[in-house]
Amino acid sequence: CWILLTLINIDWQHQILPDELTLFGLWLGIIFNLYNFFTDIHSAIYGAILGYLFLSIVNFVAKFFLKKAAIGNGDFKLL
Repeated sequence: CWILLTLINIDWQHQILPDELTLFGLWLGIIFNLYNFFTDIHSAIYGAILGYLFLSIVNFVAKFFLKKAAIGNGDFKLL
C-alpha cells in the first residue's frame, strides 16, 4: 500500500511513475506468488504479461486516432 500511495503522489505532482517503484512492485508480486500467496505463479506471470499487452494495445489504438500517446509507459508497468 505504501508503494501505491507513493506512486499516486508522484504521479499527481509530476505525471511520472518511476521504474524504481513500479518494477519493485512487479517483482515483489512475482516473488510473493512463487509461494501461492495471492495466486499461483503462472497466473501472476500471465496477468503481468496480459495487463501490459492490454494497455499497449489501448495506447496503440489511441495513438492511431488521437495522434499522440494516451497512456504513459509507467502505467503499463504499474498494471
